[in-house]
Amino acid sequence: MFGTSVRLFRGATRMPARAICTRRAFSSTFRPRYQYVRFGDSGSGPKSPRRRTQWDGTLKVVVVGLGLSTAYYVAHLEQVPETGRWRFIDVGPDLEANVGRAASAELHAEYQARILPPNHRLTLQVQGIVQRILTASNLGTVKTSPPQAHFAPPTNQSNDNVWSGNDDAYGVVASAERDVDRVAQRDWEVVVVNDQKMVNAAASPGLVYVFTGMLPISQDESGLAAVLSHEIGHVVARHVPERISSQKVLFVIASLLQYLGADFGISRLFTTFLLDLPNTRAQEKEADVIGLRLMSKACYDPSAAPRAFSRLAEFESKFQRVRLEFLQTHPLTERRIEYLEAMLPEAYAIIAGNPECSIMQQRLDEFRSASAFRVSL
Repeated sequence: MFGTSVRLFRGATRMPARAICTRRAFSSTFRPRYQYVRFGDSGSGPKSPRRRTQWDGTLKVVVVGLGLSTAYYVAHLEQVPETGRWRFIDVGPDLEANVGRAASAELHAEYQARILPPNHRLTLQVQGIVQRILTASNLGTVKTSPPQAHFAPPTNQSNDNVWSGNDDAYGVVASAERDVDRVAQRDWEVVVVNDQKMVNAAASPGLVYVFTGMLPISQDESGLAAVLSHEIGHVVARHVPERISSQKVLFVIASLLQYLGADFGISRLFTTFLLDLPNTRAQEKEADVIGLRLMSKACYDPSAAPRAFSRLAEFESKFQRVRLEFLQTHPLTERRIEYLEAMLPEAYAIIAGNPECSIMQQRLDEFRSASAFRVSL
């Protein structure tokens, strides 16, 4: 049986019948993938090169892309001078200034009817706090504007406490406490928005703005100084351009995950919870640290910072049901209070080392003593 042969076609060589049948059966079943060279044919002809797979191309693109991205990322790493934290930032000061101007234009467009005049007594008070913070750390000066030509009649302009949250206490009447016409243009714009429902304050490059809803939380000048120092701390640490830069990193990582076949939702969750939110919380903590130092250099009582955040925590507890830190853009307020209180010795050391603070405290004590004497009479 093994010795019999059959003739395949004219001019062909003879092969064993069983081998022919096996070859025909195998080739009819696996014809698209059958290759003699690949399966050990001992023929002397040249072997065909291995076909380049799709994964080979994907791997090459990923490796090259990661290499270039890593080189660019490392080249744009820098340390935050105030804290030493390493971060990626590739945005220059020109774009940073444009962001500040855009934020100012957007704020004026949205709250134009509620913005207090630049020479309103509350605006002047907030400007004074900001100026004190800026001057103490050599960060620039407040930009002022000429008084508006027309004001509405006084609503209830009395000596009500501006920290009480009473809308009528703010009014819309200009103050004669400062001749703003004779003040030159400065670097920082200070805007106060009369909106009691908005408990917020923020800062962008060249801009500080406060909603009057923040005043009851601040409670006094030192409390508001703590809030504003925190917001100015974001600008000092250049968190705005850092966030713009980090968005590029998040986009590259999300695009890479999707290129590798990850679902868009999965890549979005990965970049949000493992990169974006933790980095934002780190910036907030950094602004707390820098802000405490800024207000201390300006001779404000640093203990006002944890007290202000304590009141803020009490306010937030009325509205927040679930308070999981990994879902938040800010650290939990309780934790912020803890590390701010832990930094108080450093803050008081800054005050003790500043002779201007002792002079200011002496003047404040003299003023309080004189006020108490007049009251006793």
